[in-house]
Amino acid sequence: MNMYKTLGAILLLLVSLVAVQGARNYGDDLSNLIYIHSVEIDDTEMDNSGIATLDVQRGDEVEVKVSFESSVDLDDVQVEAALYGFEYDAYEPNYERTGLFDVDLNTTYTKRLKLKLSGNIQEDEYVLSVRVATRTGSTYYEYRLKIDVARKSLVIKDVVFTPQDQVVAGRALLATLRLKNDGEKDLNGIRYEVTIPALGVSYANWVDEIEADPARGRDNEVTTEEAYLRIPACAEAGTYPVKVTVTYDEGYEKVTEQSSIEVLKGECDAVSAPVEPVTPVDKTVISIASETQDVVAGESGSLYPVTVTNAGSKAKTYTLTVDGGEGWATFKVTPNTFVLNSGETKTAYLYVSAFSTASAGERMFSLTVSADGSELKQIPLKANVQEGKKAEEPAKKDWGNVTKGLEIALVVLVILLVILGLIIGFSKLRGGNDEGKDEEASGQTYY
Repeated sequence: MNMYKTLGAILLLLVSLVAVQGARNYGDDLSNLIYIHSVEIDDTEMDNSGIATLDVQRGDEVEVKVSFESSVDLDDVQVEAALYGFEYDAYEPNYERTGLFDVDLNTTYTKRLKLKLSGNIQEDEYVLSVRVATRTGSTYYEYRLKIDVARKSLVIKDVVFTPQDQVVAGRALLATLRLKNDGEKDLNGIRYEVTIPALGVSYANWVDEIEADPARGRDNEVTTEEAYLRIPACAEAGTYPVKVTVTYDEGYEKVTEQSSIEVLKGECDAVSAPVEPVTPVDKTVISIASETQDVVAGESGSLYPVTVTNAGSKAKTYTLTVDGGEGWATFKVTPNTFVLNSGETKTAYLYVSAFSTASAGERMFSLTVSADGSELKQIPLKANVQEGKKAEEPAKKDWGNVTKGLEIALVVLVILLVILGLIIGFSKLRGGNDEGKDEEASGQTYY
């Protein structure tokens, strides 16, 4: 009987040795050699039966901690945690794997893996596979996960700059955001801000609503209006960080994105006035240095600088026209027509000159900017007409001219009278001499 027991033990030992050799050389299951003690996901210990389900949120990073031991020495071991069934796994792999390491028998090993759940994974139940493997075989356990969606979540999917990579100092930089509602509820009152802190420029605006649940045919992504940032003309050349901040859920939630833009050296004008307000129109940016100017009647007039930036992708022909000055002023725009390539900026000048007869007061007129024959924007402008400081001087000057003319005429008249008196006097004197001669002739005595 003892002999049979001894033979049975020897046979069992031989079978185990064959199993080990087969596992090492032919890719067999290593579950008889490697035992997984525990698996924790975000500090929650999982049930090895695979019945319990753990709820996690998509877009989160979860920690998977695996503790195991082996009954034999193993070389080139790896531990892997993988989630299967994601459509874009080739681009955003939902798995994590350790590097190679060796295992000694009867020694417990603990490995931690960081598993990034894609923000595009669908809300559903998945199986997480935890595997311990060598070159020739593996053993694994499976655990059930429920990929859930946050109640309210917003994601900045993209930030697009125009121009894309570089901008010349003194010109405009436009930024467009692509925002996605990644939660279960509709989002309202979304505020976005684009800032270049080092240059002290920023732009802020609002998005009314981004709906949720695209499965019901609703668009859960929006593209914002263009954020307009004018780079200071004297900004130093270099690469500047651009910060994007989006707040939502009554301002309690916030997401940020960091980008950068290269600024090229521009033409610095240290005395240039601040340019505002700014009117972005159909990838064209129009800025007026001042919407209101004082215009003195009868004088040279006032100047309204108008800066136009072509932020589109193609060259455009711009035309500037003015309306509303009938009866009180004349207008001149220099240049009134010009061509701008993509990214170029040009300043035109509107001259307003009020007639000398224009009455004092506030006058309204409008500047129309057209591109390639189509009207882009009509901008209302204002002129405060003031009375001319020398309005009465022409009348005084004319009266002075009349007085001087009368004085000259009086002098001429006096001279003429003097000459006339002399002539008459000489004539009388001459007439008296002739009469004496006659009397002398008549008194002659002839003998």
